[in-house]
This record gives sequence, C-alpha cells and structure tokens, in this order.
Amino acid sequence: MAAIVDLRRMEARLRPFGIRRGPRSPHRRADTGWEALTPAERRVAERVMHGESNSEIAARLFLSRRTVEAHISHILGRLKVRGRIEIAREATRHMETGVT
Repeated sequence: MAAIVDLRRMEARLRPFGIRRGPRSPHRRADTGWEALTPAERRVAERVMHGESNSEIAARLFLSRRTVEAHISHILGRLKVRGRIEIAREATRHMETGVT
C-alpha cells in the first residue's frame, strides 16, 4: 500500500517514548584505520593528500573551516597518526591500492 507517510508519522509519535525502528545490532564499522573513516572524512583526507589548507578544503567541499578542522581531528584519531603528512601518506597508500 506504500503508506510511507503514515509510517513516518507513527515513528515520530513513538520516538518520545524511546521506541525506534531499525537495526537491533550495533553498526559494524571499524573503530580505527582507513575503514573507520566516514565518506566525508575520506574526501577531506584526499584533499589533505593534495596539500590543501583547511580553508581551501572548506571552500572546495562547501564546508565551514570548523567542520574541516573537526574532520581532520577525527581522521588523526582514527588513523592513529600525529599530523597532516601522515594523513597524506595513508591517503596516498589507499588511493594507489584502490581501497576506499
């Protein structure tokens, strides 16, 4: 019957009571390493690989500079690296092997 609107309305009414539909198991995304990066973080890492500054990355990806800073911070933590050069190395390694 494709009652999508009714389904969304029912979900919205149940949400305040803590009832949510969806998967019951936790997401199985890795915690560390390249696989742990979100698609947005991978795009930022690729721009870092090309030597762009945070401001340049923000302009190119239509993000705020603060959002780019947050992505870079997350990338550093997930890859367990200490700087932009190491992000660039990891991005280069994964772009060359075709692993995304």
